[in-house]
Amino acid sequence: MKSRISSTLVMLGLLTGLNSGLAQSAQAAEPVWKINPETSSMNFKLKNMGQPVDGKFGKLSGDVTYDGKNLAQATVNAKVDTASIDTKNEKRDDHLRTKDFFDAATFPVAEFKSSKIDVDKAGNFKIAGTLNLHGIAKPVTLAAGPLKETVDDAGKKHLLANATTEVERKDFSIGGLAAATISNEVAINLVIDLVKQ
Repeated sequence: MKSRISSTLVMLGLLTGLNSGLAQSAQAAEPVWKINPETSSMNFKLKNMGQPVDGKFGKLSGDVTYDGKNLAQATVNAKVDTASIDTKNEKRDDHLRTKDFFDAATFPVAEFKSSKIDVDKAGNFKIAGTLNLHGIAKPVTLAAGPLKETVDDAGKKHLLANATTEVERKDFSIGGLAAATISNEVAINLVIDLVKQ
């Protein structure tokens, strides 16, 4: 009886180890595409006292898991350094980094994680996910055009994605009295260069 129990336990241990190994292998085999920070950008537009203001965040990072075929099954995890804000006005940018706005010292990173991707027949797609900004998490949907695939001189594959969305800064408690003249709606445009690892 003891021998039979021992044999069963050994078999269960082997199966558990095998399943774990297969899961790790599948995870390791999942194609990963890294955001190239040098050729990617996150631009935004808003209004201050009725006048348009353009800006960008200069430091982006993150990765996408995508098999190159089934975009609906891809996952996105992207981050932006909030202190990298640039509106071509140093005094204004320094103010935007303070507690009046982004509080970059306390919340140095904004992060987006996808939860669902819907693709139409033309290759356009929408990425639904959660944006965690200024310590607040809210649902956000990005609208993107068809992916463009290229190969660089080193033979590495690239995917170029263009996406847009609009967020309301008050949803993330950015601003307050210091932002009385600034529009609540902020239009965002992303140009993302992904490099296959």
